Amino acid sequence: MKMMKLNSCIVLVAISLTSVSYAQKKETIGTEEVNVVKAYAPTISDAFKIKEVPPVEVEQEADKEKVSYKIFSYPVASTYSPTKGKPDDLAKEKAEKLFSNYLTLGFGNYGTPLLDFYSAHQLTKEMYIAGSLQHLSSQGEIKNVPLDNSYYHTKADVVLGENKKTLGWNTGIGYQHQIFNWYGVPNNENVFAFSQTTLDAINPQQTYQNFYASGKVYSKIKSFRQAEVKYNRFWDAFGSVENRVNLLPSFEFKAENQKIKADFMVDYLGGGFQQGYLNPVKSNYGYTILGFQPSIVFRKNYFSFNIGAGVFMALNHEDSQAKNKLLVYPQITASYKIDQERLTLYAAAEGGLSQNTYQQMVAQNPFVSPTLFVAPTDKVYDLSLGLRGKLSPNFSYNVKGFHSFEKGKYLFVNHLFQDGDLTTRKAYEFGNSFGVIYDNVKSTGAFMELKLTLEKTLSATLSTTYASYETTYSASAWNLPKLTSSLHLEYYIDTKWTAASTLFYVGERKDIGVTEASPVVTHSTIRMKDFIDANLQVSYKYNTRLTGFLRANNIANQAYQKWLNYPVQQFQVMVGASYKFDF
Repeated sequence: MKMMKLNSCIVLVAISLTSVSYAQKKETIGTEEVNVVKAYAPTISDAFKIKEVPPVEVEQEADKEKVSYKIFSYPVASTYSPTKGKPDDLAKEKAEKLFSNYLTLGFGNYGTPLLDFYSAHQLTKEMYIAGSLQHLSSQGEIKNVPLDNSYYHTKADVVLGENKKTLGWNTGIGYQHQIFNWYGVPNNENVFAFSQTTLDAINPQQTYQNFYASGKVYSKIKSFRQAEVKYNRFWDAFGSVENRVNLLPSFEFKAENQKIKADFMVDYLGGGFQQGYLNPVKSNYGYTILGFQPSIVFRKNYFSFNIGAGVFMALNHEDSQAKNKLLVYPQITASYKIDQERLTLYAAAEGGLSQNTYQQMVAQNPFVSPTLFVAPTDKVYDLSLGLRGKLSPNFSYNVKGFHSFEKGKYLFVNHLFQDGDLTTRKAYEFGNSFGVIYDNVKSTGAFMELKLTLEKTLSATLSTTYASYETTYSASAWNLPKLTSSLHLEYYIDTKWTAASTLFYVGERKDIGVTEASPVVTHSTIRMKDFIDANLQVSYKYNTRLTGFLRANNIANQAYQKWLNYPVQQFQVMVGASYKFDF
């Protein structure tokens, strides 16, 4: 059945691309986050005639006669004066006016307002200031969900910077406020269901707040490239707090036409949770990762080779018994242009030590509990081999195979519901939140990306990733799909109308949940179905300043689950407009 779905998706995509290609036969075909393929057009190779030279028999060679030449030169008067050629004027398209500010407002079903504002100004010839404000919220209203499932997201930031010929800098601050609800309680009437009294007593709301600041200095001459410092403070409504400081200086030298780079890193992380899951025990975590990444770049003709290494050390501030090891990783990349832009072979062998954070986990899954275990991930190696290039000016491709090994990779797992007193439990202790477990994971798979562009008409991008996983301790690579794919299309109907569509496919995932409630609560592996999410936006450009849009999400009206027991909003529609202006 899965293969039938997958084959159907592939056939539909193939038919779509084929039909688009033939529909554009009269167009001239040409080619960083979508493109159309030209039908095969063979060309005629150079032809060579066979030269037949008949044999000539010569009985006696004749003496060569001497010939003398005389040239008589006389000046000739001329009044001819050639006129200078002038190039024909090319039809130039009028450049569209750029505005310093824009405002987007929209409103959709499920009580969903949208606000997106951006403003930038030149204070002097070299100094600028920019700021943005974004808001998106919804009343939820998901069918057959007994708890509040609304959400709220607001973000504001401002940046001040200066660009000079030899030196530049910028600094900025920002704030983010999010509200989510743990609405995914196990509520299957055929297996398990909470009483209405228990549900009414649950307040599932969780609030996340984030304050961040950064500063960066970069140079355009000499060996100093840039230095950046970042500060981030993240906290929630249950007393969890996390602080992170990054210091990232970078240098670059030239020696015999080769580039030598040296990147340094100091990454401090400290945080803690005020409780555990179903227990009142507090927990703290703290790590400092020190890194040094030297590399040298060789380029000659069609060959490019970057050889380097990553040297890291992680200091554990909460466990005095932990050993501080020096870890060394390969960081090597190479590419060779086999046929100019048409075919490039590339390979990589990389690795590194990654700092995991509570904020990062929330960004991936906002329904985690405030009781997590946070630790770095050791990516021992990440190997890849691929081909990229252009089959025509309009069509580009990128395919590669990969194999990686990560020690201590975190996986999201549903917190198992446990029997006991429900009156003293916190909102996330009803089997409706997620924790993380760490495992050694080997990933092997392939990636493909195809891009097609028909100028002023259509663009298309198809990307697909397939990966199989091997774990050391877990029964499965929880919540990791083997197959993911996306198709993005943009069709420029005319100078006023534009249509864009995105299609996502996520394969089957596995988690652990309640599968039996009598005589005792039993947990086992649950397979979450694969799903397709189709989205469409149509825009009308009234003038250079004002553009209206109609946006539709989850067009198939599916109540699929991205996370166990968390169905999403079904068919969503939003209408809005964007306005550009100057003060």
